Amino acid sequence: MVLEQCGEYSSLWAAVESVAPKIGCVPQTLLEWFKLQEIDAGMRPGVTTAEMVRIKELERENKAGGHRCGRPRRVALERERLRVEPPDRGPDPAG
Repeated sequence: MVLEQCGEYSSLWAAVESVAPKIGCVPQTLLEWFKLQEIDAGMRPGVTTAEMVRIKELERENKAGGHRCGRPRRVALERERLRVEPPDRGPDPAG
C-alpha cells in the first residue's frame, strides 16, 4: 500500500504518513514494517525476519539450559555471521 502511494507523494515519509491512519497505526510503526519488508525482499541490507526468528530460537534454547555441548558457541557464531549485537543486559552485578 505504501509503495502504491509513493508516486503520489514527494517522499516515502509523506506516503507513510498518509497510509498509517488508514490502517490504524502510527507512521513510525508503518515505516519500520516497510523497512523490514525491504530487508526480507533483499532490497535493503540487514537481518531478515527469518534470521531474527532463528537467533531468538537459539537464544531461548541457550537460556533454558537444555542445550547440548557447543550450542552457546553456535549462537555466538550465528550472531557473528549475521553481525548482530547481543542485547545489552546492563552492568555486570558481579563487578
